[in-house]
Amino acid sequence: MSSAIQPTLTKRLLDTLLEARVAHALYAATKFGFADLLASEPKTSTELAQLSNTHAPSVFRLLRALASSGIFVELDDGRFANTPLSELLRADGPGSMRNNVLFLHHDIMTLAWTKLPATVETGKPSFDLYYGEELWQHLMKNPEVGAVFNAGMTSLSTMYANAVVNAYDFADIGTICDVGGGRGILLGTILAKYPQLRGILFDQPQVVDSVGEGHDWAPVKDRCQVVGGNFFESVPQADAYVMKSVLHDWSDEDAVRILKTVHQAAKPGQKLLLVESVVEPGNGPDDGKVLDLFMMVMTNGGRERTEKEFATILNAGGFELLRVIRTGSNKSIIESRRR
Repeated sequence: MSSAIQPTLTKRLLDTLLEARVAHALYAATKFGFADLLASEPKTSTELAQLSNTHAPSVFRLLRALASSGIFVELDDGRFANTPLSELLRADGPGSMRNNVLFLHHDIMTLAWTKLPATVETGKPSFDLYYGEELWQHLMKNPEVGAVFNAGMTSLSTMYANAVVNAYDFADIGTICDVGGGRGILLGTILAKYPQLRGILFDQPQVVDSVGEGHDWAPVKDRCQVVGGNFFESVPQADAYVMKSVLHDWSDEDAVRILKTVHQAAKPGQKLLLVESVVEPGNGPDDGKVLDLFMMVMTNGGRERTEKEFATILNAGGFELLRVIRTGSNKSIIESRRR
């Protein structure tokens, strides 16, 4: 390797390392609501500090660094203003990513990642190694953290639901069952676009008790049956099924068990739609590969899968993979049919 190339490579690697620090800065700015405070007009770091009970010189240095990444902008007079990127950090802004940032960079996430080397060494989830218990147990014991987690999941679900309904035609389905559908965001979005469609929201009883939280469920509730249960045991009968971000929480063995349960309820030829990340071949940038690390850190057995791996577990569960439909987000629709 020539000496002329080496500085370029070292800078590229350093830039990658510094991206993590920008994410920390983004979290801090979001936590203190600076994008909301700048919604009406630009402000100085001193004004922002007074409004947020923070330290003005530190606010200046934080926002100056984020401005260098295109998040906020520093004006010639020393004031800061929002950019299209920081507008997404506003609590009331269209397409707000605020809850995503607060969730993905909360201590519950970032501290678990410090145990990643131990996960690589042992195969045990980083979260379990750091906290001494599984993620779901920790959330149940710490409701304040659970609230942050749920808000983040709700925000992500809204983003993915809109992408799904824009990418797939549900018009020829009579009744669709959302297996593991949580608070009903995906199903509610589908039903809102297709007024002739009826739905069944199926999840654990304590989960479906919170249906409608974080979104407007009222317009579609008369066309939807809410059912509590366990998808390892049985699911309701319907004309088609959808599962969003369910199988990636589970090992291949458990994922096949879930698929077999759906297979028992479905009739031959009925569709099952999986909304999941699909890991791409090759060495190009791929959100799915990074999300797979996230699953490795946070869950015991969860993983993102390639199209071939989805075909394998679907086949073992009694389904045939038909096609993979890209949605414009980091989730795809894996369309399959019950054999």
